[in-house]
Amino acid sequence: MDTYSVREELIRVIERHFPNVNFKFNEKERLSHRRINAKPYSNKKRWIMLDANENYLHVTFDHLKGDISEQELKNLSITYKGKEFKEKTRIHLNDNEDAVELYVFENEIPEFNNSKFIEFLHKHYSSYVRRVS
Repeated sequence: MDTYSVREELIRVIERHFPNVNFKFNEKERLSHRRINAKPYSNKKRWIMLDANENYLHVTFDHLKGDISEQELKNLSITYKGKEFKEKTRIHLNDNEDAVELYVFENEIPEFNNSKFIEFLHKHYSSYVRRVS
């Protein structure tokens, strides 16, 4: 599965659980755009940035600083951080603690429909809403 297909899989999960989130481009148009932002509110900061690179999908989830912990990310069954995992799917909290970064490689695709991941998305979305309110 290429990175654009992985991105579409994640977008479908987000659309199913968060129908008010806008992806600007329809599915056909998305294939010609490397970077796509998810915005629940048209006049507010993006919630998620999905960047389909040649070798991996880079996803950034913005949230209210301090709302998401390192331990919560470690509980997702995705390798946590570590530059030693350059070619490995991994997740980490950014240095400012106001965003989560997920790198997905084609050889190790997380289960986006997993209940823990869905729970993470809901908590993260609530934090984003507080951030932009």
